[in-house]
Amino acid sequence: MAFTTEFNNMLMEKASGEMLTQDFMKRDWLLNNVTWDKTWIAAADGTYNSIIVPVEKAKASNTRMAKYKASADLKNRITVRGKEDAVAHLTGSLIFNERDVQIHNSLNEQNLMTLLPKQLTDMVDLMKYQTSQQLMTGRIFAKITDITDVATGILVVDRPERFEIGQAVEIMDATAYTTCLFGDNGGAGGTLGAELYVTAINVSTKQITFSLTHGGAAANLTGVGVADGFQIHDSYIDATNADNSFRNLRNILLPAAAGGDATYLGQTKAAIPFLQPYHSSTLGAAMTSTNMLEKLFRFSVEAKTYQRGFRANNFIMSLSRLGTVMQIVEAHKGMFNVVPGTSKASEYGWSEVRIGNSEMLEFGFVGVQEMDDDVIFALDTRSMKFHTDKGIMKHKDPNGNEFYTTRTEDGYTYIVDYNLWGQMVVYEPYRNGVISGITFTP
Repeated sequence: MAFTTEFNNMLMEKASGEMLTQDFMKRDWLLNNVTWDKTWIAAADGTYNSIIVPVEKAKASNTRMAKYKASADLKNRITVRGKEDAVAHLTGSLIFNERDVQIHNSLNEQNLMTLLPKQLTDMVDLMKYQTSQQLMTGRIFAKITDITDVATGILVVDRPERFEIGQAVEIMDATAYTTCLFGDNGGAGGTLGAELYVTAINVSTKQITFSLTHGGAAANLTGVGVADGFQIHDSYIDATNADNSFRNLRNILLPAAAGGDATYLGQTKAAIPFLQPYHSSTLGAAMTSTNMLEKLFRFSVEAKTYQRGFRANNFIMSLSRLGTVMQIVEAHKGMFNVVPGTSKASEYGWSEVRIGNSEMLEFGFVGVQEMDDDVIFALDTRSMKFHTDKGIMKHKDPNGNEFYTTRTEDGYTYIVDYNLWGQMVVYEPYRNGVISGITFTP
């Protein structure tokens, strides 16, 4: 009992949900800049009520020259009912061995305080990364680029830095990324196998080795192909067509013709201007390593000209694209300038700077590790909210303990589980913009 009380107290003091939520927020540029609404409370049956979003379909248009409009011809402002009812649920777990945290039925506080900060940092960082990845560009976090050694469990991927050794993943078919090829897809199992784990990562060659067991022999992955993608376990369960991931800005902001969703908040995007951000694939396709900054400022001018209500003030891009921007600024100091005092390099993997041009335009440029190279977002973070139930919360058992115990022949382990329920809602998509079709090599 003494250990249980001491361990619970230590977890409440050093690893509370509120502390982790604050740490979680500051690690991600997007989540640190949008409003958090922590009032999305679950009902008694565990379900969440829909978030109702009034969607403006048309403004009142009752003007006429020389005379009043006839009463029968007056048009009211039209608002339709939009809603978001999909709750994403991300979990993170810590595990402690008995011999590391307990001495003679009492808490070994010195050992715990050595282990706890590092484990917490790793867990929060991984939860942040997976949330940010899904919010930015979707649940597919990497794609296969070479299958030469597929029979020996080795695949070449485009983003090796997004994998962790021991991570459970699923390989999804490239056609629509809704059919699992390999991995325990919600218990149903992929068409080629069951659990799939990362056992080795070669960053320089971009080769990832996979096994069917933790640390086991390499698996024969014959059957997967180039462009097939990876998702974290159960992000999308093909057996039930269940999408458990967070809504992503790529699908929300892009039109259906460019790979985005056809509907948002239960409404058809193409039928309602206020659900349509300003989009340009023409400028994206024309971008090069020398004219990228010019095209971005051109986009801001076009968006302000042709999109009423556009008020984005930050371009969000991959770190490699931000590197190209800074090279152009350095080479054309007379044409572009960094606003003094605005350069920020976060220890958590994002960089930010404000840049102006000779026409007195100024924009924020943010490089985010989780962004892909082929799109750039122009965001007004005031137009969106992250809805959640109190942020990150620790699971409690019926006795109020914030951990639970398991036993093997080697001893006891203590597991602490954290949960994040939530969803991003873009209330005014038209205030944002998106550039797609960027293909140039930095």
